[in-house]
Amino acid sequence: LIREMMIYGLRWPVDRAHGDDTSDTFFRTLANLVADALDHEAPLSLPTTEHPIVAAALAHTKEHLASVTAEDVSRAVAVSERTLRRLFAETIGISWRTYLLHARMLRAMALLAGPDQSVQATATAVGFENLSSFTRCFSQFCGETPSAYRSRAREEHLERPT
Repeated sequence: LIREMMIYGLRWPVDRAHGDDTSDTFFRTLANLVADALDHEAPLSLPTTEHPIVAAALAHTKEHLASVTAEDVSRAVAVSERTLRRLFAETIGISWRTYLLHARMLRAMALLAGPDQSVQATATAVGFENLSSFTRCFSQFCGETPSAYRSRAREEHLERPT
């Protein structure tokens, strides 16, 4: 809907005169739809920090997505799991577990957009042993199944001018 409204909105010039009730109402509605959609969007980037321990924990987590645990990360950065949890909450505002899930889903999105990547191989590459668990998490994160995302990403790639 938002995409179609954006295309329809091209009928008005950028420097249009204010006071046209039709266009003003249209763009106000579009702005409300976009704001609402953004409130429910999954993050498309991961948080970063200058905090040395948390930054090292973030890097270790991303490097070992397929098998990392909180215990592994806390050992790698030489802090207790409790300290790791506290530092994550204080520094980046989300738990390590949430960070891990977001990192896995973003990596999965990148893998699925690539050529010849199966959903099963993607699930395994990002640390899911169970395909149904991966599909459920991915669908909650992206709003569509991994297969649907893969198909859409490939279609969009083919439609881009070279």
